[in-house]
Amino acid sequence: MKQLRFLFTSAFMAILFIVLAVAMAAATFIENDYGREASWAAVYNTKWFELIFLLLVVNLAGQICVFRLWRKEKLTIMLFHTAFIIMVAGAAITRYTGYDGFMHIREGESSSVTMSAGNSLIFELTDNEGHALASHDVPFSPAAGRNDRLRKTLKAAGEEVTLIFDGYIANAIKEVEESPGGVPMVSFIATPDMVSSETIVLAEGETTMIGEMTAGFGTRAHITITTDGNSFFIRSAAGLRTTVMDEMRSENYPADSLAQLMPGTVYTVGNYRLMPQTMTVTGRVIPVQTPGGGDSPGALAFTLSGNTFRERIYLWEDVEGSRSAWKGAAGRAEARVSYGSDHHVLPFSLKLDDFIVERYPGSDSPSGFRSRITLSDTQKGIEMPFDIYMNHVLKYRGYRFYQSSYDPDELGTVLSVNHDPAGMYTTYVGYGLLFLFIILSLLNRKSFFRTVVPGNWSSSYRKAAAAVALMLLVSLAPAQGQQLVIEKKAADSFGSVLAQDQKGRTKPLYTVSSDILRKVAKENSLGGLSPMQVFLGCSFDFYHWKNVPMIKVTNGELRQRLNLAGELAAFSEIVTFGEAGGYKLATLVDEAYAKPDGQRSKFDKEVIKVDERVNICYMMSRGDFLHIFPLRDGTDHWGRAEEA
Repeated sequence: MKQLRFLFTSAFMAILFIVLAVAMAAATFIENDYGREASWAAVYNTKWFELIFLLLVVNLAGQICVFRLWRKEKLTIMLFHTAFIIMVAGAAITRYTGYDGFMHIREGESSSVTMSAGNSLIFELTDNEGHALASHDVPFSPAAGRNDRLRKTLKAAGEEVTLIFDGYIANAIKEVEESPGGVPMVSFIATPDMVSSETIVLAEGETTMIGEMTAGFGTRAHITITTDGNSFFIRSAAGLRTTVMDEMRSENYPADSLAQLMPGTVYTVGNYRLMPQTMTVTGRVIPVQTPGGGDSPGALAFTLSGNTFRERIYLWEDVEGSRSAWKGAAGRAEARVSYGSDHHVLPFSLKLDDFIVERYPGSDSPSGFRSRITLSDTQKGIEMPFDIYMNHVLKYRGYRFYQSSYDPDELGTVLSVNHDPAGMYTTYVGYGLLFLFIILSLLNRKSFFRTVVPGNWSSSYRKAAAAVALMLLVSLAPAQGQQLVIEKKAADSFGSVLAQDQKGRTKPLYTVSSDILRKVAKENSLGGLSPMQVFLGCSFDFYHWKNVPMIKVTNGELRQRLNLAGELAAFSEIVTFGEAGGYKLATLVDEAYAKPDGQRSKFDKEVIKVDERVNICYMMSRGDFLHIFPLRDGTDHWGRAEEA
């Protein structure tokens, strides 16, 4: 009994919170090093992580009973315990019934289909008519290293079929090999400019895109491949030209006329040149890891075995969110294995009318982006426009849409989608009880908040005092060629002046400067200088302060690309005003923002963080944080001296 009572003690609660803190810290490091999928697979999606929260709920519920917190004098404490229990319940509902995914839309197009944020593996046995006899569906993250020992056996139709995960092949490209029981297959290189190229693999009956043209093997397309069982042929609806490379001999073929596919021959169709690689009537596709890495999708290798057969199969990651599938005979049954995102059809559609990228002045890097969409619901006869951007979420019929990322050409958007009405409202009830707990706690007459004098925030002398202090500080600027460093006491005194931050909140300038320095340099001081000394120096003498190393760059690869000697970079080492390509991070920033959050690497995240630090420095140089004068425009906005 004593052991059970320990579950309800404060000591056990402390142990659980320590374990929880360590687990979440470990997950943060794992995500930084290996990505989001790895952290979820290693920590957040595990049963032991759920057990921690279950034990916390048991502990809090037990304390309510043991300490009789329903008594009048203990009601506020019971509110806190109850609020936490309800919030955990809401999180559990979200975990098991909620849906997270994303939606990709191009400008001018509509979509009602979302794709799940995570991938799943489906293994099933069916009869000859496709009816499922046995199935297994499980979340699957091979790149995270959690499924190395996956082994599943299904029994149906007198067959016992086992699927074993053999391994993950990163940065894989498709190659064709001869295989008994294979199908007619071709592979060729397609290039529009002899600089960039892609490998196209087509099995009989398949169709793909080459630029704006369709290409099919035995199907109707702009470019059609056929075979007579021995040789392979190509024809184009627009005609084509062949060039034998050894002889440099060319021949033109009119539209829809057959040309034999031969190695060493280049086939020109429109702007594309096609070079055959492999042609076989018994081929199969295998993944081959690209030497030196790369950004190609990965592949998954499995072994499927039964009473009388054993086969090696491969599935592919797809950056577009499509499922990769394999289907074949498994004794007296049919086996089907698929991997990828699950598709979910919404009862309404979104049309992307316009996508807008807002940029920081000077660096031209993204400061924000928004999607102007039109929501159409034919069931309810609703059609309404809406702008989705940071902290401006579209909520409709239990779904929430957040701005996530965008296409590199800035003509398409990626929206995060969440559907969890039950969990959301349950959690809100918990938040409400927690807020009530805070309010009741603040009613204590001895509370610090009851001692704050409202007049301190609206003194009639504030504006005049701030203006005088500002002029005195500027007058302390040194002669040309010297770096402005205001005396610490004077700078810190000026830090007591209230300012309005970028979100409209009022706080002392010292707090603003401290937040900025921690954001930019990840330090509480810089070279022995206080945050206010650094802030005022950058605000009034950026010409010299731009050469002071203060921008934190922790990623070694990024430091190497920027040619930095240490972890702190000067603004001038990253930005050169007045020069084409003067912002060294411009291309990297665009590439990072073009990726959804879950696909951003550690390097991408560091690029975004450093870009933000650079732009904060630029905003200091413009005086954008010196909003210390209330404006007389009928609003609550504050501005700089020249705006007052």
